[in-house]
Amino acid sequence: MRPTNWTIQAARDAITDDLHLLFPLLPDPDPDVRSATSFVLAAATGEIPRVSSTLHHRLAIEDDPVVRVSLIPAIAQLAREHHDEHAPAWTRDLWSDPGRSPEIRIGTGLAWLCLVDDPDPRRAPSPPNRPEY
Repeated sequence: MRPTNWTIQAARDAITDDLHLLFPLLPDPDPDVRSATSFVLAAATGEIPRVSSTLHHRLAIEDDPVVRVSLIPAIAQLAREHHDEHAPAWTRDLWSDPGRSPEIRIGTGLAWLCLVDDPDPRRAPSPPNRPEY
């Protein structure tokens, strides 16, 4: 392992070790803090179900458009690294829902590109039995 990889891994492990310090920042009054926290949490290496669930919960209640755009790629990053097979369907469903706000659709469009090889979500088949997030 190269030294650079080791230091990146050490930083990501430190994020995981300090989740108890990061989760309380997600409801911070400052949207910049909430946005930055979502990006930091995307680098976690452990407790992925808990981190992902927390980010999904924050997305459901978040009212700031910039923070919503930040949360979606963070969720996708965790999903990609930890092989969540349901994440592409989740992003496709959000992206293709005309009732969703523009920032949700933009965020999920970007997340889609992170998750799959086919850049067009309209061509992807719908997997059966998708869980609701």
